[in-house]
Amino acid sequence: MSEPYFGEPWPSGVCDNGIQVPTPVGELCILCGTPIQENDQGSFMGSEKGLVPSHKECSLRSVTGGIGHYRDHLYWCRQVGDPDMGLSYRESALQVWKMVIR
Repeated sequence: MSEPYFGEPWPSGVCDNGIQVPTPVGELCILCGTPIQENDQGSFMGSEKGLVPSHKECSLRSVTGGIGHYRDHLYWCRQVGDPDMGLSYRESALQVWKMVIR
């Protein structure tokens, strides 16, 4: 069964094997809590409410950890306990995405 995704396709099995659906503008990302914007890209996750949107960057961050994990794991993750380095989940996710695609 094809999984839905929204926004322009990006190199990912989600897009390769999925079906593009309209971007759910205004709905909240299940991971960061910010509204989905017109040009955002992402997929959907199951919840008690059914399928809910998540930004592609937030989905990656949920699996790989926040940007602090990469910048200074011992300090941010072990000592401070903040893998996002004081940034919002969304901003941390955007930085992780940039780092990974480089």
